[in-house]
Amino acid sequence: MIVTNNKKNVNNIFYRPNIMQFNLPKSSNHFININGNHIHFQHHIANSSKFMFFIHGYNSHSNYTYIQTLFNTLNDINICTIDLEGHGYSEGERCLVSHSMVTDIVDWITYVMSKNKITNFVILASSFGGVLATLCYPKLHPDIQSKCSAVILMAPAFHLVANTPIKNYIVQNWLSYYLPDWYLPDIFPWRPKAEQSINCPELIEHCRTENLTRKKNVTFNNLKKIAQFGKNAYNNANSILTNLIIIHDPNDQITCYKTSKQLCSNINATLITAHNCKHNIIANNHKLVANIAKKYL
Repeated sequence: MIVTNNKKNVNNIFYRPNIMQFNLPKSSNHFININGNHIHFQHHIANSSKFMFFIHGYNSHSNYTYIQTLFNTLNDINICTIDLEGHGYSEGERCLVSHSMVTDIVDWITYVMSKNKITNFVILASSFGGVLATLCYPKLHPDIQSKCSAVILMAPAFHLVANTPIKNYIVQNWLSYYLPDWYLPDIFPWRPKAEQSINCPELIEHCRTENLTRKKNVTFNNLKKIAQFGKNAYNNANSILTNLIIIHDPNDQITCYKTSKQLCSNINATLITAHNCKHNIIANNHKLVANIAKKYL
């Protein structure tokens, strides 16, 4: 694993600069992954022996304002973050979904653990990040696993909601990366209907039959990959040997609350119901997340 703290100008035109200045000192590094891409990670430094690893979700990054708000609440904890391949400051095709993401997370945690005297840490992950956290945990060295006091998953994407309206979420937040806003209504006359009721399968099928180019279609191929990753993570969640806590809102319209509830009833995991948060639990109740994280540190 090659790590550098040299300032690299990552030419990622998709990076969204919705950033709030973090109050604590931080170090910024990159490592080169198996695909040859520079993967960005940060260490928000606190005068403490407590550590937390944070994994963001799909089509996101670790510098969103609401995420930084959570970090400021946890200002007595060392917080390590990573921008997944194809996200944030990391290189790679935008919104990539790849098995290399799991390897990157394992390499990142292993490296940070080797450079710091960490006796206790938690993993906090959101949405698709929760899937990746579930898949990467068994691949960590047993000595590292033994120091992990909890894996906390927020609205994990074990199963995408397929029978409730996605509204404009997919169109605005995913497809807009591949087509400018002024182009969408001409190519997709059904776009206004997305605000009313378009189901995931219908949206995927419609775009497939519209003969989109490979670049424009990658988002929907990734949607299928997310579903497969989620299924694999669900089936392997019992390999997490530490405290597994799932925070989910029954009204989440992106990932399935019932799937989280079913998982917690099948294995030794704790389900915490977060009302009025929908999919973005940190943005709508960062204090709840902070209190749960502190409980295990």
